[in-house]
Amino acid sequence: MDFDVVVVGAGPGGCIAARDLARAGFQVGLFDSDTRENLGKTVIIEAEKVMFDTVSVTHPNAEEIPYHPKSVRIFSGRGKEAFVLQKELPSYGIYLDRMVKRFRADAEKSGAKFFGGFRALGPVVSEGRVAGVVFQNREQKQEARARLVIDATGFNAALLRKLDPGLGIEFEEKPGDIVVAANQFCEIDPAKAEQAVSSGRRKDEEVWNYLSPYGSYSTRYSHLSVKNKRAYILVGLKADYDMPAPDELIERFKREQGYYGKSLYRGKGSIRIRHSLERLVADGFMAIGEAACQVIPAHGSGVSSAMYAGHLAAQAAIPALSKGQATTAELWPYAREYQSGRGAVLATLSAVRLMADSLSQDQLAAMLEQGIMTEDDLSSAFVPAFAKISISSFPRRIIGFAKNSGVIRPMARTLKAVATLRFHYGKYPRAYDPQEFAAWKEKTKRIFSSLGY
Repeated sequence: MDFDVVVVGAGPGGCIAARDLARAGFQVGLFDSDTRENLGKTVIIEAEKVMFDTVSVTHPNAEEIPYHPKSVRIFSGRGKEAFVLQKELPSYGIYLDRMVKRFRADAEKSGAKFFGGFRALGPVVSEGRVAGVVFQNREQKQEARARLVIDATGFNAALLRKLDPGLGIEFEEKPGDIVVAANQFCEIDPAKAEQAVSSGRRKDEEVWNYLSPYGSYSTRYSHLSVKNKRAYILVGLKADYDMPAPDELIERFKREQGYYGKSLYRGKGSIRIRHSLERLVADGFMAIGEAACQVIPAHGSGVSSAMYAGHLAAQAAIPALSKGQATTAELWPYAREYQSGRGAVLATLSAVRLMADSLSQDQLAAMLEQGIMTEDDLSSAFVPAFAKISISSFPRRIIGFAKNSGVIRPMARTLKAVATLRFHYGKYPRAYDPQEFAAWKEKTKRIFSSLGY
């Protein structure tokens, strides 16, 4: 099988990259280990509303959106309410598998050819460049050749893990970077749900988000709709915590609430939450989405980043392929555009995540309860965007710091790193120069090393 481009992974990013490249007239093979019928994880994800316009994708339809919260109520891990986010929420909750199937259909309508049931075994490297992929399809091994290969395989990073180091991309993973999460969307007992609302144990049509209930990096995120007779629950925490699995924690929560019924939709998986890989392209190769560590470190959502990266990668690949071979230098504009923009934001959020890892659950709870962490901070993480500290929040923050002097030093160290990272990522090399990039990469490692990474 020969193509101009082979995209491995038919998730949101892979489908968008395949769509854009096929529309540009290239022969595109879109491969996934799942079949057409089983494509997409059965998880509910958050995707930024603005991203659909950015990558020219139709916004989700009613069938793809499970719930419509009016607000988000934030609690500390100790159960004390901190604040409520009541303005229009910047993201949709979406059934991932339904959205992915629509994206795959768009890619096929644009001319991409979909191949389901093909598990990537590794890249084909020829004369110092990636020239294709070896797949396992049922009992047979098959090779697909291409001028460009895009790894969009998500957490598995099926090609990146096996890429020859000589190609220049270093794939590094640490145990502390892995989060495990599970979710369920369920029927409810209406009478028991109404009782929970009337007693104040819940509020109708609100998301309740508990931060750090099971460890410094953990969340319990739930929603109840009495009208629609549905409830949602997600639990996520670091994989290296000495805690029960998220599935078990969900079942405990459901028993405590008392109104959860039959599970209609459920899924689980692992997420990598470190900052983006420093290098995203090589000769004949690009990496996008979670495979390239482009998940938002603050809360583990990676769909919007994957959509954006898939679109950016395609826009850079089109002129590169039009010139002939897709070399590192020709593909570099994707890396530059991503890293100096969204990559810079996620790097600063990664610094904040590392600070949270260094604090105790009680310290993090106090930061929420006493105003050191505010609505502004959470809003910036959800979007994501560089944090903007409002002047009106200063008095409350100062009082909070006075009561919790132990967090001043790690907070100061983190704020310094955030400012440094923002400037540093803005200086990502505009064109590929091995020495300039090596110096940039080395400084990146020094900054994160100062935060204990």
